[in-house]
Amino acid sequence: MLFPVDTSIRETKSLDGLWSFCYDPAHAGIKCRFFEKEPEGTRPVAVPASLNEQMTDAGEYNNTDWVWYFHRFIVPSGWKNKRVFLRFGSASFRAEVFLNGKKLGSHEGGYMPFEFEIGSAVLGGENFIAVRVDNLLDDTTIPQGNLDPAVGGVAQWRVGNYPNVHYDFFPFTGIHRPVVLYATGHTRLEWLRLATKSHGKTVEAVAEAGFSGGAATVEFSIPETGFSKKIAVSDGKATVSTLLRIPSVGLWSPENPRLYKVVVSLFDSSGAMLDEYILPFGFRTVGIKGGKFLLNGKPVFFRGFGRHEDINVIGRGMNFPFMVKDYGLMKWMGANSFRTSHYPYSEEMMAMADREGFLVIDEVAANTLSMKAVAGNPSKRALLASNHKAQIDELIERDYNHPCVVAWSLGNECESYFPEGKGYFSEMVAHAKTRDLTRPITFVVMKDAEQENDAESYDFICVNTYPSWYWDCGRIEKIPDSLRPLLEGYWKKYKKPVIVSEFGADTIPGLHSEYGLMWSEEFQVEMIKKIIGIAEEYPFVCGTHIWNFADFKVGQHTGRIILNWKGLFTRERHPKMAAHEIKKLWAGNTGK
Repeated sequence: MLFPVDTSIRETKSLDGLWSFCYDPAHAGIKCRFFEKEPEGTRPVAVPASLNEQMTDAGEYNNTDWVWYFHRFIVPSGWKNKRVFLRFGSASFRAEVFLNGKKLGSHEGGYMPFEFEIGSAVLGGENFIAVRVDNLLDDTTIPQGNLDPAVGGVAQWRVGNYPNVHYDFFPFTGIHRPVVLYATGHTRLEWLRLATKSHGKTVEAVAEAGFSGGAATVEFSIPETGFSKKIAVSDGKATVSTLLRIPSVGLWSPENPRLYKVVVSLFDSSGAMLDEYILPFGFRTVGIKGGKFLLNGKPVFFRGFGRHEDINVIGRGMNFPFMVKDYGLMKWMGANSFRTSHYPYSEEMMAMADREGFLVIDEVAANTLSMKAVAGNPSKRALLASNHKAQIDELIERDYNHPCVVAWSLGNECESYFPEGKGYFSEMVAHAKTRDLTRPITFVVMKDAEQENDAESYDFICVNTYPSWYWDCGRIEKIPDSLRPLLEGYWKKYKKPVIVSEFGADTIPGLHSEYGLMWSEEFQVEMIKKIIGIAEEYPFVCGTHIWNFADFKVGQHTGRIILNWKGLFTRERHPKMAAHEIKKLWAGNTGK
């Protein structure tokens, strides 16, 4: 599914803004036919944004049950002879969409786009959208939620957490990303995959594309370079695959995030243009060799963060000003990378990473999967695996063309260390490799090498560790006793590069101590610098990602005070002391 863009053939119209909504705790909306006419007593809601953060009532704030969104729109008269589509950037977690009283379809998975062709019936007057949304999770959804703590393992991490999820971030619900109408010709490009195969004086790239409606010629061009290649299509073929040899193009990197406009055009037999799509694309290669992660054939070291899509009032909603601010702050610190912990981020966020030159480990929403919850129930385990694979497929399809995406993470802190999980995670890696062989693949682990079951199938190791915080509390001097064996153990067993993908300390801004007590700003600085210093001593360690970029909202639990406070910035993006200290460490440091 291509991101909607405006070209000489295609046109977009935003439906973002103020919609109306109502709660449906009795699940009566279908029977009462809310999809034909919105009920009385609806209230305004902003789209895109989380619903929760816009509410002032505690019960409404914590709601993850059924809600209905309503909106009206008019299709431009100039679209009369076009194909018209309604596209949602994401809705968490489950969405059922109705247009003018008829069901268009549904989508499950809170972070991926979905769309419907809505046809000519929308022309000539006002149209009515109704969307039923919920974030009700169970032991077979990705992510899981509402688990029975009696199964043990991760299900016991936050017993009593409200809302009832065992993971450590808030389960926001709502229409979180832009809603767009767009129009295309009757013949149109449906999908596109570009990948850099090799580079030298001439860059070689593999181009694959699929289209509908019939075309005689497909053209790939890069106007800036004068490159063009036309491919004749015959025998009703709806796909093309070709090798592009492009002379004199610069390679994409954090130091020089060079993007070119790749234009894909479809023509009929008379030479008339049927469709045009423009993709900003960066040519680059990635790989693994020994203990190194390679970008364009050269070792690269990841400096950056785990992050969350989480800001005041907007929650997980896509927001351009905050996006610009976040990238500016990361560059100000000297960071070059981040992981989309613990779910895919917005398409706009990925496009900004392309533009600004950030390396991204792109993560599926399989956070803290409980294998114990589906143990002994083959049908549930199979359904969990099917849902997991579906989200892997959607993520790779969506983000394949982003040069910023240098690796796939298929999950974070899952029960890969219990016997119940053995084989599951290698199965997911094998599946992902059927979708993309151009990027390394990992799961993010949290135990030592001897406890992990499937890590031999990962291309590199991402490991989360919290010495002096969750164990050896406050004892920074004990960090080497824990960290060194962990890192050395993974290298000894797997001989694969390692990224320390999470480490950090909850820190209350403005809380100080002369000797670095836990929760103080001094402790955060000392702990983070200690871990970075040790990690960078090892030649097989290829990155350190601090947890977290900014404080973020969590469920109510005795282990947290409204937020997870591990950010180097507050939730409002004010820097803590650690932001200034790590800036000194990173700024201008392009080597290890």
